[in-house]
Amino acid sequence: MDRMMILKIVLVVAPLIAIALPLWSLRVHPAFMGQKWLDIDVWGYGAVTGPLDSLNIANHYVGLKEIRPEEMFELKLLPLLYPLMAVVNGLILFGDEAKYRVGKWLGLATLIGVVAYFQWWLYRYGHDIDPKLARIEIDPFTPYVTGYYKIANFEIIAFFNIGYIILLVSYILSLYLRRREYG
Repeated sequence: MDRMMILKIVLVVAPLIAIALPLWSLRVHPAFMGQKWLDIDVWGYGAVTGPLDSLNIANHYVGLKEIRPEEMFELKLLPLLYPLMAVVNGLILFGDEAKYRVGKWLGLATLIGVVAYFQWWLYRYGHDIDPKLARIEIDPFTPYVTGYYKIANFEIIAFFNIGYIILLVSYILSLYLRRREYG
């Protein structure tokens, strides 16, 4: 087996490995918790880890609803993303011209769709404030899917983690190798 074939196989398998890694991460620093940052990770296999109880207490402080992973249907669908991207990379690398086009557009739509969905979920979450629960009043807000921001006395850093980066890079490299091989 030549090196190019090994690389292609690695690019098809990479998304399946990425399922075991964090897809998106959130670091929250509520000022009233001192120097403690709350690290929350969304994993490819559909789990949310980190001190959710502390985050929910902090969120309650400003009137945000409790985050309950067991009630989030999105987390049940999330593990399907990884085999889908493996198939996409396979279509790009091993398919005829029609399958390549399907893979190219399906992969692009999927990767953009993940970012858009996370942003939409955050928008809904930041606009569902119960003023009766809040100890301090804040206006509805839209948290960033990536980047640093400050709301009330919270500092937040959000970013797509290594699981998403592997999906993105394996897709881009698949497109590059296909283009290099067939022009």
